[in-house]
Amino acid sequence: MLLLVIGFLCVVSAPFACCLDTWDEFAMVVEKVPQEEKYDFLQEHFFLGYHLRYNPHSECQKSKDYCDTALSLILLLEKDPYQSVEREKENFEKRHQVCFPNIGCIDPSDPGVRP
Repeated sequence: MLLLVIGFLCVVSAPFACCLDTWDEFAMVVEKVPQEEKYDFLQEHFFLGYHLRYNPHSECQKSKDYCDTALSLILLLEKDPYQSVEREKENFEKRHQVCFPNIGCIDPSDPGVRP
């Protein structure tokens, strides 16, 4: 039983190695999400990734893939000179439009995506 529980924990510690290294890879994951769920998907992954990245020794109660995807979003934002983790955090907190490379902009009040 203990092994089963440990298998679902994603303990994040340095170095931060994740499964998605490019915006193209991240966009492929997001493409599989139904249009009406994309904003919530991105928001949930953003805040989980933010928590994992900025709270050392955090544990993720989701699957390893889920945790890796969430953390990948934050790491991609950090290394992209045109993106800002803090700006996107504020946009998500206020439920404003968010824009990501290779995904486009998503406005929570508009079911459409703008390229």
